[in-house]
Amino acid sequence: MKNLPLLFFALFITQWAFAQNAFPVSDSASWYHEMNYGSFHSYVTGDTVIQNRNAKRVRQEALVKEPEFSYGLRVHDLESLYLYGTADTVFVYNATFNRFTPLYVFNAQEGDTVCLPLLEAGGGTNYINQNLGDSTFCFIIDSIRMVQYDTAMLKTFYTKSFPKTNQIELNWGTAQLGAYAERIGAVYSGLLPLCVVDCASLASDNYQSAGALRCYSDEQYSIKLVNNDCDNGGISTSVRNLEASAAFKVTPMPASDYINIEGGTLAIIRVEIFNANGQRVMSINSPYKTISVRALADGIYFLKATLRDSRGVIQKIIIQH
Repeated sequence: MKNLPLLFFALFITQWAFAQNAFPVSDSASWYHEMNYGSFHSYVTGDTVIQNRNAKRVRQEALVKEPEFSYGLRVHDLESLYLYGTADTVFVYNATFNRFTPLYVFNAQEGDTVCLPLLEAGGGTNYINQNLGDSTFCFIIDSIRMVQYDTAMLKTFYTKSFPKTNQIELNWGTAQLGAYAERIGAVYSGLLPLCVVDCASLASDNYQSAGALRCYSDEQYSIKLVNNDCDNGGISTSVRNLEASAAFKVTPMPASDYINIEGGTLAIIRVEIFNANGQRVMSINSPYKTISVRALADGIYFLKATLRDSRGVIQKIIIQH
């Protein structure tokens, strides 16, 4: 069977030898993580010194697929991260405690409970309880495996949240499934862990969080875990034409059985519909102006119309049966 880059193939190993540095923060390191309507891009932008400690500055950006999708999002102007690594631990500058604290611990063993000083949640999320205080978050090392990530075999620590009474819970993914790996860091949550208990609702676009790793690269590795482009989930943003967008509309909204494309001056040669995660769920060449959407589940989608002159126009649509 043909191997797809989206699949992780894990080999279970009982013992490993540590590399000299499990997480060298490279000058050319670049990460793309999932985000609704786009991706989070993190990349090293140089060296700095904080509290007499040499560290790498990692800039974080939220890349949205189209300008109009960005209205109201709180994921703009994200704070930079400051990281440095040793042979078995990666440290991040923790603004809550005004010092460097551990982020990824690579010398833990299966079954260990690891407790770290509380961190701000990744992406655009925030805590309901803003009285953070001198607190910690804990997780359990559920298993340790060697996992194939595209071209690289990397030691990966799978984690689950360890509940603490009246405490905020973080993990590198969901409460029951998180992971971080040597070299690339978090697998399911951006570089920082996610808030999984006592945090603001993630259902709103205002609180988008960084999700699963899409791509990682540095001078040694080029890892791609998606079949489409790394930065925006497969919907092209190279052509933005708001005049064309205003020239047609999709009705009715919300739609149940059919959608109608209104605007007779446009020569549309292809219509594609993508779900909120950027996955294409429908593609029609030389479409009629009435398209059946009965097979689509309820939710928010994006219709991309490709015009005869190769311009791409995107409209948000809602399916509600």
